[in-house]
Amino acid sequence: MPNTHKLGVLTDAEIQKHVGDSPGVECISKTGGIVAMHPLVIHASSKSASELPRRVLHIEYASQLEIVVGLRLAVV
Repeated sequence: MPNTHKLGVLTDAEIQKHVGDSPGVECISKTGGIVAMHPLVIHASSKSASELPRRVLHIEYASQLEIVVGLRLAVV
């Protein structure tokens, strides 16, 4: 959902409202491709169209652990 990262941390109800009010944008990637996004963007993935396994590598780069007040990156 474009620009939703600018809204800050949302409740489930607020996310559902934005999903219902705005059209989404498809971000289609070829095999081996990359989709990069801000961690607060409202996003979802549909079921894979292929029977082959889909792998996701989730990396977050940040200058600090706290993204916004009260929301910290999980460090493992």
